[in-house]
Amino acid sequence: MTSSFTNAELDLGKQTVLKEWIDYNGHMNVAYYVMAFDHGVDQFMQQMGITPQYLEREKSSTFTLEMHINYLRELRLGDPIRLTCQLLNVDSKRVH
Repeated sequence: MTSSFTNAELDLGKQTVLKEWIDYNGHMNVAYYVMAFDHGVDQFMQQMGITPQYLEREKSSTFTLEMHINYLRELRLGDPIRLTCQLLNVDSKRVH
């Protein structure tokens, strides 16, 4: 069974730019955008009931196959980060 969620923007939580994420330009280093989003995905999975306990019980795992990031502006130390995703499709094996 497949479901579509074409207009569902999901909040992955909020974070704050940390000192160790800052590069020599005074901006958040691009590598930490991926890490921040990964933390957000972890939160999303928890909300969906896909917890470490669930994965262990089901003898299953999750992984990120593809990610798209839009760098809309520079982030600096202490700036808030709002993470969202759009759920496009779900089936018995995948979340897009």
